[in-house]
Amino acid sequence: MQRNNHENNNLVQAAGIGFANNLGWGGNVEDHGSRADHRPDDPPGGSRRLATPPPAVDDGDGGDAGALDHSGDVPGNGSPTANEGANDDSTGRKFKKHSRAAMRIASLNMRGGGLTNSRDKWTSVHNLLREEGLSILALQETHISTADRREIEKLYKRMRIFSSADPDNATTRGGVALVLNTHKTNWQNAEETVLVPGRAILVTLEWGNKTKLRILAVYAPSGNDEANKNFWEVLEKRLKKDKIKIDVLLGDLNMVDSGLDRLPARADSAAVVDSFLSMTLSQHMHDGWRLANPTKLDYSYRSSPRADGSTSHSRIDRIYIKEELVDQSDEWRIMVTGLRTDHFMVSAYIMTDETPFVGRGRSTIPEFLTDYKEVRLSFMKMAKGSTSAILDLSNRPEDRTDTHNVQTLWKSLKVSLLGEAQDSAKKRSTKLDRLIKKWEKRRKTILKVAEEDLENEEVLRLDEVEEELRDLRAARILRRSTALAAKHYALGETGAKYDYVLHREHKPRDTIYALRKPGPGPPEYEKTTNGMVSIATTHHEDLQNAYEHQLDPADWEERADAVLSKLKPRVREADREGMAATISPEEVAAAITNIKNGKAAGLDGIPIEIWKYLLLGHPEEQTRNEQGRK
Repeated sequence: MQRNNHENNNLVQAAGIGFANNLGWGGNVEDHGSRADHRPDDPPGGSRRLATPPPAVDDGDGGDAGALDHSGDVPGNGSPTANEGANDDSTGRKFKKHSRAAMRIASLNMRGGGLTNSRDKWTSVHNLLREEGLSILALQETHISTADRREIEKLYKRMRIFSSADPDNATTRGGVALVLNTHKTNWQNAEETVLVPGRAILVTLEWGNKTKLRILAVYAPSGNDEANKNFWEVLEKRLKKDKIKIDVLLGDLNMVDSGLDRLPARADSAAVVDSFLSMTLSQHMHDGWRLANPTKLDYSYRSSPRADGSTSHSRIDRIYIKEELVDQSDEWRIMVTGLRTDHFMVSAYIMTDETPFVGRGRSTIPEFLTDYKEVRLSFMKMAKGSTSAILDLSNRPEDRTDTHNVQTLWKSLKVSLLGEAQDSAKKRSTKLDRLIKKWEKRRKTILKVAEEDLENEEVLRLDEVEEELRDLRAARILRRSTALAAKHYALGETGAKYDYVLHREHKPRDTIYALRKPGPGPPEYEKTTNGMVSIATTHHEDLQNAYEHQLDPADWEERADAVLSKLKPRVREADREGMAATISPEEVAAAITNIKNGKAAGLDGIPIEIWKYLLLGHPEEQTRNEQGRK
């Protein structure tokens, strides 16, 4: 199939695909403002580099500050759900809801990241951590030395890298690493153990309240069955000798244990398979993706074209988890990334028994939405309608009821504004995002066809679809990198809020894993979410009821006077009249306009910028153009 999609090619070219103009080490800056990648007029590719490369940091929890409805460890807005629905009905197992306290782990062969012409890949790796909500990412073929690792960590504060280079040539072959997201993991106390130099590295870190997570990242030898077999044997002996029990094994295994994982289907060497199975069985490890998808086909590697133009696919990149984690895992995915590599990223969610459910948080209206004229007009229309209803009810107080009054009308306006904002934000995806979703859906359809008929002509189009996906994702990464670097150029070192967010310390969010149950006797602890909510609610209600509230009017006056008599500040007579006066509309307007922009929204999720617009925006509508510019 010839790739002649005119719309795709125009978009890719416009985004500057090819990395020739990539900003390299210093070119990527994470945004912290609510306008990130959402403006109607995205800046063109290319940007002047600052004399001092901007550090890459963000708001600390995986999302843009001010973005709509932070959803924690789920993929960022605009990112299609790769292999969506893989767990729907394959096994009938029911999974827990996600939690921000859970952990997404992933693995990707980056096919070189140490040479000068491939260091831009670390920009893409950094973006993957942020946009896909990854807590831990295993990388293979890293090609980085210790000096390279330190430089990468210095530039990308989100990443703490544990790596093992090839002992013979650190920067041109081999190498394995585990990247910890410093915003999502307890990385400070993590410990590393190199089991096979350049091939296998074990990292142990705190996970949850008392749990230790042991993750083994591997890059098995390729192109030599004997070397691959020996690698698994050496690894098994080392684990047994040191009495190490691992929780997760992930990486590029360069072998499959079932012909179902190759296209065209074929079996791997029996000696290699036996050696690998011996190691995994000794550790009680299971292929989580295959358990969740017992009959599905998907692949994580595509070979280079042969002389006849044909290619082969395989699922050599896999994640294995110990038996106890099988029922605590979810969302097993294989995803095409924008990195220049022939491998795809595999990922999964895992959680502990003690992980409580943590919700998605409060929804807020992102301030960038006021850049769109139709959204502004919709907000204004809602506000006018509610104002008319409130004034009408004020003139007819006899119509007031417990369910229809000024307070309920005011609440209804807030709910309507938030709902309209959510709907509008979902529609603001770029053409790149829509194309990515379209091609992702097509890839999924082709794989579904392959399950029924591997000889179907549609299966031959898989290479072209995957190449389109890679190019589109790379274009999106470059576009965002360019836009964010431009923002840093404009706002960096200006003393604005941007600088504060850029330089503040980021710490993983603390999770309450248990509450002590009230009552006498030995301490007992409640670990379930609903149970902890019940304990906390009862505790605070008891605090409210601990004081006597039933007083007759005389006692109330006496006690109130006793308290007031001890207060030193006094209201001057000249001020009494003003404080007793009714608050005027002009005073409300002055209070709204005097609040600085960029302040956190209240419990209703509506930022001050929206109220300012509703107060002052309507007369200015005629001065704005279609891009929201005045």
